[in-house]
Order: sequence, then structure tokens, then C-alpha cells
Amino acid sequence: MREDLIRTGRDPADAYIGPWVFHDLRRTCATYLARLGHGVETIDKILNHGCAGGGIGRTINAVTRIYCRHELLTERREALQDFGRRIKQLVSTSEEVEAAAVRASLLPSG
Repeated sequence: MREDLIRTGRDPADAYIGPWVFHDLRRTCATYLARLGHGVETIDKILNHGCAGGGIGRTINAVTRIYCRHELLTERREALQDFGRRIKQLVSTSEEVEAAAVRASLLPSG
């Protein structure tokens, strides 16, 4: 968000993040995992979705869930590692932009 503000010539100090809940983090993670190319089955397992029907997932067909007992542990690990790398990239980029802005403000003008 800071990068977007800086790129468009607005002040990052004006940035505002409204109230949020833990569920927002789950939604963000699921969205990024899909953007990174991970399948809905893997995302479903990571979110550990269940419903009133005894823990049967909501995105995977109930019959498939009953017969396919593979836990997708390797896929889940890879997906979460990809997500972690993306978060590090976003934080790193944000810190670099902020550091550059600070350096620029310390330079004498004129």
C-alpha cells in the first residue's frame, strides 16, 4: 500500500488500515495462495475447512473427501513456504521504499 501511495505521489503517512479480524488473514492467505498457483484442494486443507457434516470440507466434494484421505502435507508445506516468501518480499520492498524515502528527505535540497 505504501508503494502505491508513493508511486502516485501521495503521502504514505495518510495510509489508513481499518479494523480487521483474524478471518481477514485467512482470506488474504487463501487469496495469495490461489494467485501463487496453488490448488483449491491444498488451500482447503490449509484452512482446515469443515462444516456441520463431521468435518467434511466445503470446497472439496464430500464424496471425494470421504474416499481421498491424502493429507497433501508436501503441497501444504510448499504453499505456505511460497506464501512466506511472498510476505517477506512485500515487507522487504516496503522497507526498501521507506528507507529510500528517508534517505531522500535527508539530502540537501537545491
